[in-house]
Amino acid sequence: MFCKNCGKEIADGAKFCASCGTSVNGIVEVKASGEVAQKNASGVIQELANCLDYFSQIKETYNLFSIGTNLLNNREFCSMVKLSIGLGTFFTILGVLISILPILFIGIPFMLLGILCILLNLKNFKTIRFYKKNLEKFNNTICEHYNKFENCPLAIEYTDPVIIEQLISFINVRRADNLKEALNLYEDECYKAQVRSELKAVKATARDASIAASSAAVSARQAEINTRY
Repeated sequence: MFCKNCGKEIADGAKFCASCGTSVNGIVEVKASGEVAQKNASGVIQELANCLDYFSQIKETYNLFSIGTNLLNNREFCSMVKLSIGLGTFFTILGVLISILPILFIGIPFMLLGILCILLNLKNFKTIRFYKKNLEKFNNTICEHYNKFENCPLAIEYTDPVIIEQLISFINVRRADNLKEALNLYEDECYKAQVRSELKAVKATARDASIAASSAAVSARQAEINTRY
């Protein structure tokens, strides 16, 4: 037991705190309060466990929706794939048109380059098309499933089984005492992960720029030497 007034540990059977003299009644109140808090935490965990059982029925749909959302939000990647497919198609057609002429050998490299661009990006292109076509269907399935859960304690954006497992973990390890604290902690973790990802991207860009600058300097130096000799 611990003293309500000073927080020092109290020996079992003691009637007063040896540090500040607070009566055991204060200790009893603290203990009771702790039991209530633990009970509340257990109740939240049970509610979240019920949510986990229910929403895990469409866990695969949540997984596909999450992957598709992240993929389509990566505009740079989608643009790169689209551009590569477009260039591949252009070079392939150009190679075919050139091949019609007597200078056949000039068109072959264009065709090979175009076909290579298409093949390297075809899988990603099909994946993007798949999620563009089905993402709304996945979202509708999730909404319909959510609406059938009466008095769900979670907003729909937190009903992914992966998120619910994290919320339960936060409470189990006592990083959070209630659902609101667990949700705030989850949002904080997501924000930190986003910041780390952005910093990593900035460092990678800086590293690539440094390598490019070093290569340019070496090339310039080599050109200078060649010019002298």
